[in-house]
Amino acid sequence: MATHTVSKRFPYPGIVTAMVGLVLWTACSQPVPPAHGPNRTLIVESADGIQVSGTLYEPKETIPAPGVLLLPMAPDGRAAWEGFAQRARQRGLISLALDLPPWEGRQAPPDYDSRIMPLLDAARAVLIERGANPGAIAVMGAGVGANLALRYAQETAPIAALVLISPGQEYRGITIDPTDGSRWNWPLLLMISTGDAYAAAAAREMNETAPGFVELREYDGSAHGIQLLDRSEQANEQILLWFSQIIGPFSDTPPA
Repeated sequence: MATHTVSKRFPYPGIVTAMVGLVLWTACSQPVPPAHGPNRTLIVESADGIQVSGTLYEPKETIPAPGVLLLPMAPDGRAAWEGFAQRARQRGLISLALDLPPWEGRQAPPDYDSRIMPLLDAARAVLIERGANPGAIAVMGAGVGANLALRYAQETAPIAALVLISPGQEYRGITIDPTDGSRWNWPLLLMISTGDAYAAAAAREMNETAPGFVELREYDGSAHGIQLLDRSEQANEQILLWFSQIIGPFSDTPPA
């Protein structure tokens, strides 16, 4: 799956050198690395009593470690992140993949995104408790999870970086404004497929609007959300290398 770096802006000192490696990186096909140990399944509960299941992927060493909170597409659950999370753990990141609280019908209720924000605060607290560096926690979402990740970053979260895979102006009632970059003050990586027209339109608008460090990467084909990672080893490796420069240090090369 071919990839094209459409746009990069580097307002922060040192970012240019760090990101050159990302632009030139071409990943070889790598199998999903084995886990260092069993995944840890847990329950995350918000202050107002909302509960969801999560899977924690802890590195074997390097604590405190950079952390990543993973939000899935709907109706996918946290298991969809397994391949990426295992790769991330192999490199030294600690990640927490969450299920989304269920809702009835196709559309989420009007207050869904506001109710989920305390739950994401609780998930971030779990990452810190398990050894994540509080100043090096990123949020990564796909599809509706990307929209929720952006809303969380805008409204409540002290996050270090944001990765959005196939964001859209509206998914299942969860809306974002791709032109409202006034509060986007974190490094932002956008990833879409060129054939996924709805997500591509939103990501391109965001790329034009974001005032800080932003990179948009486009891939051939029509894969949406986590499907893009399932079909492209290069996409997985590019995210991990980007993380290594933004929230690292950790190993930015695949295991032998």
